[in-house]
Amino acid sequence: MTNDDEKSKVSLAATLIADHAIRTVIRAESERLAEVEKDEALHNRSTAPSWRIVERRLQALRKTGKIRATTRGWVLAEPSRAE
Repeated sequence: MTNDDEKSKVSLAATLIADHAIRTVIRAESERLAEVEKDEALHNRSTAPSWRIVERRLQALRKTGKIRATTRGWVLAEPSRAE
């Protein structure tokens, strides 16, 4: 195995780990926001459906170029797209 092959494998592994970590963070934040909105709706403090808050946050991140929608779901945008 060449040095370039090893670097490529390490880079791929790091990318996969980062992608999984980001998806985990996005999922946790989405669930947290949905719970907040659900609690507010139960106490008549909000009229928006629970999913709408999460959708607003995702769209705001998309518009700033930080994430993008794919057939796999939401993924981090490539650095060149986020600038």
